[in-house]
Amino acid sequence: MIDFIYTDSYCDNTTIGTAVGSSQKAPGVPQSLLLNTKIYIIADKYDIQILKLYAVKKYSEALPREGLTSSFSSSLRLMYEQTLENDRLLKDRAKSFARDHYRILANKEEFQALCKEIGEVAADVLKALADLPSFNKPCARIPPCGKKDIWVSPSPP
Repeated sequence: MIDFIYTDSYCDNTTIGTAVGSSQKAPGVPQSLLLNTKIYIIADKYDIQILKLYAVKKYSEALPREGLTSSFSSSLRLMYEQTLENDRLLKDRAKSFARDHYRILANKEEFQALCKEIGEVAADVLKALADLPSFNKPCARIPPCGKKDIWVSPSPP
């Protein structure tokens, strides 16, 4: 937050597992999503709206790099636990990413556990999926073959 106040920017290239004091970096877990979520929460606490918007921008930029890592689930946990329910700015960006990548995320254990633990995450992703055009197609009726009519809903994308 202090960096942003003085420079209108901040660095979010953080990795857990980097060798401290070494010129070589150890393989680590990228944490830009988590850092940007924390900055968003701090900006909200101190009512710095421009910083909130910048944190969402930086979060969005980090999603293609980190969105399918455990960092995404960690950032979701933090934003759903530390922001008000009606504070949707960052949540809606994360929700859109989850909607667009739901097939991959649904198979990740940490994301499954998060959805079980924080039902609001699961509900938001489910609502986002329901808004996809392919989920809103009406069911097609297959002509009866025997005694029962068969209704088929379209397959998801």
